[in-house]
Amino acid sequence: MLREFVETATAQGEKDIYRRALERFDRLVISHIMRTSGGQQNRAAEMLGLSRVTLRAKLRHMQLSVEKVLTPRESESEQG
Repeated sequence: MLREFVETATAQGEKDIYRRALERFDRLVISHIMRTSGGQQNRAAEMLGLSRVTLRAKLRHMQLSVEKVLTPRESESEQG
């Protein structure tokens, strides 16, 4: 799906593709690991190789909470 995003964005002449692709990748990976860890931020940070502070900053930046990650809406899971 990331490949589709990059190919479509390139074909449409969009800008800032790299940043937007990284944001999509981060959201996909972090959401998956948060679900895998049962919402335990310490465990998720360890699995990701991030500090807990960095993980929390990324969650805030993506406007994600443990509740949102553990109960994803259909539209969010389709984006991944």
